[in-house]
Amino acid sequence: MPENTLVRAQLILPLHEQSRAHFHFPDYNGRWWVMDTSYYGQKPKVVMDKEGYRSMIENAVHTMQTQKLEKVVLSRILDWQGERTIETADILEELTHDYPSACVFQFELANGEEWIGATPEKLLVKRGKNWQTIALAGTQVHANKGTWGAKEIHEEDVVKEYIINVLESNGAQNIHVSERYERTAGALVHLAHDIHFESDENVSFWAQLLHPTPAVCGLPKDLAMEYIRVSEPHARGYYTGLIGLEHPNGDADVFVLLRCMQRVTGGFLLYAGGGITAGSMSESEYNETESKANVIRHALDAIQSR
Repeated sequence: MPENTLVRAQLILPLHEQSRAHFHFPDYNGRWWVMDTSYYGQKPKVVMDKEGYRSMIENAVHTMQTQKLEKVVLSRILDWQGERTIETADILEELTHDYPSACVFQFELANGEEWIGATPEKLLVKRGKNWQTIALAGTQVHANKGTWGAKEIHEEDVVKEYIINVLESNGAQNIHVSERYERTAGALVHLAHDIHFESDENVSFWAQLLHPTPAVCGLPKDLAMEYIRVSEPHARGYYTGLIGLEHPNGDADVFVLLRCMQRVTGGFLLYAGGGITAGSMSESEYNETESKANVIRHALDAIQSR
């Protein structure tokens, strides 16, 4: 049995106010998508402290001043250790309650890995010939939200223009882009554009063209992917990979694996990252990863303290 074979999985999708669709593998008879990020290379799982992450950001900013790299998403791994084992069911209940607009997920693999999280980022939603995706980037903590800076606006614009270009270049019809808006995901706020289009192609076609988007990789994509392969000292595993379902009727829901963690002995490894541009400041980028990790950390702390 391949190590990445899916053994168990749950996907909890938001439908509308106070309503969820809950799917289980192997009980649900659809095609399940769980894809990792092995294209970044095989590396160990290394926890990165503040000094290490800030140094990596500063190196990236310096590179952008002399090379054609416009944006790169750089991640770090954080460690959470608890005094007792936390049950998966309790985590899913907490995340579903705290993040009603997120796709809450859990999956276990044949190699023993278990991943859990609550992602705000849909890659593709298909309903018949009608499709939806989202350009999502830029982050602020809701409680401290101020005016969006040029860096965050540019970061989200890069994602939007990339998606539109891919769609226009590959036969998508009736492309409609919403106005920019703020999307709240728990304690965080992001900039976003909803993008709707029509197509007769299948999910694999669009997923392979779009993913990874600049929201989780960078731009130009080939330069950003190579920079991540060389610069990140750790394996991302399933962080920034994909999870989703192709339903028996041909519809689909596919999400990018963000705000996630991997269960390890005694606790969890938490994954977080941020979009780096030439205007990035290492301190604020580090703080952003802390805020993103808090999405998961707060749920774990709440359960542990009961």
